Amino acid sequence: KAFTPRIDQVRAGNGLFCSIKCTRIYKKTCWIIRLLEKIIVHEKGCWEWQGATCGKGYGAFSIGTKLIMSHQASYLYFYDTDPRPLKLQVLHKCDNPRCVNPLHLFLGTHQDNMDDAVRKERLNFGEINGHTHLTSQDAYNIFHDARPQTIIAAEYKISRTAVCMIKKEKTWKH
Repeated sequence: KAFTPRIDQVRAGNGLFCSIKCTRIYKKTCWIIRLLEKIIVHEKGCWEWQGATCGKGYGAFSIGTKLIMSHQASYLYFYDTDPRPLKLQVLHKCDNPRCVNPLHLFLGTHQDNMDDAVRKERLNFGEINGHTHLTSQDAYNIFHDARPQTIIAAEYKISRTAVCMIKKEKTWKH
């Protein structure tokens, strides 16, 4: 509603709202407006985030003084559920880290997220990992080799610890 702010409020940077109730309503909806303004809808159905990003292309968004991911903010707005206190993560069905379409988002644990990444071959493990010079066949042979670990390690030019980790199925378990 129309109102005239007092001069002292304007000088103090206040006086934008007619009442405390209007101030609270604005603060509650302000982040929602900012969220929706930074979205572009694509043909595939993804609502792609156009704002700031952080690690691996995920959108960064602030609500008050808290920085959260844009897909978490979208989930919070559309489903009225904050997954963070529940120690849950917001996962993507579409594998697009910039997507904030609530229909593409679902809740899961960290293990659910890792299982999803393995199932969709988004993790670099085994031979496709650029930090290894072993092959899957080498790992299989090491696992079944009965010789002492130091001899196996010398043959494959890896550490004894690496041999131990393969034998205990801590690495190369796939």
